[in-house]
Amino acid sequence: MIQHNKQCKCFIWDTEATGIYSVNDDSWVVNSVRSAGRYEITGEVVNYVEKLSLWEKAKLTTWLIEQRKKGDPSPKVSVSVICSAVENEEMKHSERINCLLDYLHNIEDTESNVRDWMGQNGSHHRLEMMARTESVFLLDLFILINKVKKSGLVDDALRVTLSGKENLSEENNQSLIGSKVEKRSAMSMGLN
Repeated sequence: MIQHNKQCKCFIWDTEATGIYSVNDDSWVVNSVRSAGRYEITGEVVNYVEKLSLWEKAKLTTWLIEQRKKGDPSPKVSVSVICSAVENEEMKHSERINCLLDYLHNIEDTESNVRDWMGQNGSHHRLEMMARTESVFLLDLFILINKVKKSGLVDDALRVTLSGKENLSEENNQSLIGSKVEKRSAMSMGLN
């Protein structure tokens, strides 16, 4: 038996979410803004997640986002996934900045209420920016936003400036170069 789009909580962050519950395999597919999208989790794993520290939850969220970027729209959270995700290093400051710029750039044309991210209507954006920048507390995000404003990467309305777009382009170019180098290395080692 499956229930559709039931209000539930994000089992990682204990924030509002929607979910689909399957009695057959005691699992939820949760759609959570604080986790920046959907994920699947079983009742057994929920107990494990609840014991994670906030920083471990941030790393798990980053893992979920990376899986979605790789094409899995609803990654499955398991104990082994959690153990692997929490062993990852925290995002570097430059990565956090680029994730914030990427988010702001991608919503720039469609969303205006991100500009009011501290207001009552901005909670969706606050939570998603926290997820994407591996911010544990709202203060972490606030400090990060102030730094990118002072650096001239975004304006006061959180629109990405030309400098910010150049920063994103450089980051994307570095990722492409890194991918090509990895591919060449794999080919030269006969791993392709």
